[in-house]
Amino acid sequence: MLEAWTLLAAPAARTRRLRLGLPVTSNRIRPPAVLGKTARTVAVISGGRPVMALGLRGPCPPRAGRRLVDEIITPVRELTGAPGRHRTR
Repeated sequence: MLEAWTLLAAPAARTRRLRLGLPVTSNRIRPPAVLGKTARTVAVISGGRPVMALGLRGPCPPRAGRRLVDEIITPVRELTGAPGRHRTR
């Protein structure tokens, strides 16, 4: 099985207008620093076109879920240099 964020580099290099992203990226699959660096690579190759949706895997109390998502958003933003916007439900 191939890693999805790494695969986004291929269409990023060959297209000019396509927005790049995955339906949802779990914050428990890889450390935030690794995800941030991978997303940064796609952002550089594509000229800033990746779109990231983060989600939690498995049931989680609402407050704990928000905290976990916020814990990954900060380092990913710092590593990608993306201001972005986020919301938690």
